[in-house]
Amino acid sequence: MRSLALAALLTGLGCARPGGDALVICHNANCAANASLGGDDTIPALDRSLALRTAQGRVVFDGVELDSVWHRHTGRCVFSHAPDPRASDLAEAARRVAAHVAGAPPDAASHGGVFYLKIELKTDVGGGASHTSDEIAAHVACVTAAAATVIAAGAGSHNTVVPIFDSDDPALLAAIDPRPFDSAAGCLFETNWGAALPAGFAPQILTLGWYEGSDDIAWRPDADATPRSTSQRRDDGGVAIWARSPSAEDRYTILTYEPRYIVVNNVEEARGLLDR
Repeated sequence: MRSLALAALLTGLGCARPGGDALVICHNANCAANASLGGDDTIPALDRSLALRTAQGRVVFDGVELDSVWHRHTGRCVFSHAPDPRASDLAEAARRVAAHVAGAPPDAASHGGVFYLKIELKTDVGGGASHTSDEIAAHVACVTAAAATVIAAGAGSHNTVVPIFDSDDPALLAAIDPRPFDSAAGCLFETNWGAALPAGFAPQILTLGWYEGSDDIAWRPDADATPRSTSQRRDDGGVAIWARSPSAEDRYTILTYEPRYIVVNNVEEARGLLDR
């Protein structure tokens, strides 16, 4: 990982802040001050996160991440980081986000004018088991319905909503048909840097955990594959770097890599660096 000494050197030289066009995504819908791990993917934390505003009254984040799990035992699609029969339905989390978008003035549901709804499809359906083909179909139907709910809210309030479908398993993403989203602003697909991709599938966004960082990070799409979109071609591709609540030094150093997205819990602190 690039040395923090570089960040100190750049600051000392008075260099312009890095990453000024990075998009800030609220990690695991849990981004209010002093967010704890136990608040991840819970409705109360989501509500607190959606209420975050800058001193000028603008929404702090560019988007929010909702984790989704197909829970085999109960046959439900839940808003959770792991299989949990007590978790809320993903549809309820989508309704909360839709209410936020519906209640926002035009182009103000996010900090930058486009609201990114990041939905991660978790791979574990219970006990470490993988999806069956029927469960893949059910999980995909759930997340696309959730995205459609928020997109409809954006259409009514004149706010652009772009879903980002993310998973550690690119095969889950390959089961999502992007064409229904082309009547709106399209959608994006995200998976891990270095993941084995199904034939003909290429995501627009590659994810790196901050602990995996290296000096040669760059966006290099697969020239032999077609990005998973149709008529809508958004200039939103790139690297997403996630870190739970990076320190001030780490936030600065992360931005020297010029990621397109930073996915963190301490979004207010990230916004403060970007907007200073």
